[in-house]
Amino acid sequence: MPKSIEEVWEIAKDLAERDANLRTMQSRLDEMTRLEYRLPPPLDNFDWVRAVIVTAPYDAISAGVRALSGLDERITIDPVTVMKAAKGEEEAKHIANLWEVSLKWQMDLAARRKGILREESVRSALQYDEVCVQIVHLATQIRAIEKLGGNASRQRAAMTNGQFAVLVRNPQTVHTVWSDYMLEGVMYVRVVDPKDIVRFWGDRASKLNGLVEAGKAADSYVLYDYIDYGTRCVYAVPGEGEEWAGGYATQKKELIDILNEPYEKNFLPWSCVIGGTQLESSPEDQRFPLLYPV
Repeated sequence: MPKSIEEVWEIAKDLAERDANLRTMQSRLDEMTRLEYRLPPPLDNFDWVRAVIVTAPYDAISAGVRALSGLDERITIDPVTVMKAAKGEEEAKHIANLWEVSLKWQMDLAARRKGILREESVRSALQYDEVCVQIVHLATQIRAIEKLGGNASRQRAAMTNGQFAVLVRNPQTVHTVWSDYMLEGVMYVRVVDPKDIVRFWGDRASKLNGLVEAGKAADSYVLYDYIDYGTRCVYAVPGEGEEWAGGYATQKKELIDILNEPYEKNFLPWSCVIGGTQLESSPEDQRFPLLYPV
């Protein structure tokens, strides 16, 4: 049985509260990288005091991205994992090698979509000590969209650059649930135009479509996309993003349920990696990004 929408709502609330201090730290990291330094009070009230912005944080991140983004992925398939598809050890090695070449080719195709896939991965690792990547198999996506009554022409056009879209997400929009074994669940939160939601989800977003046609929809919605080993749930609430941490209780009455169904596959379409340490219990202390010392 998948989790109910009420259970997912509570999970979203708990994750937002858990990561509140982490989001504050990540926001400070963004300010340093963007050179958005401001004098602290009361110094900002003195005309004879001015801020001297040092570019070292930006330079450090940029240097790391330039140095590391030119490296290729090292994709490895263990021949043992393909023994069922082979008739012997040598054939297993051959098949594993073919799979490695195929995956590397798909990765190169995915990197051509925007040309900054590897740069974004490295920047996320350096700036946040965390990389969150969503994997979209376009052929599966097309079938799902058409099943929901939507238009998959954009996804068909995207197949020009391979079967997979590898999307590096900002860790500030992703809440991860971990166990001692593995990544157990992901809550992806983003601000979306209501028309884009209707266009993508088709009949699933009929309630929102009614609001759009009646001119009663909000200008934007916060879309919550949750997945774990058992549940796939998507819903939206009106907002601009400031409600991510504190608007759950007040916005619940306006929740628009889009999708809530069992998820029965034995993998999650996400690849999330966190550096730092697991010896600390607080998320903000588990990550050691490049600018952590300052």
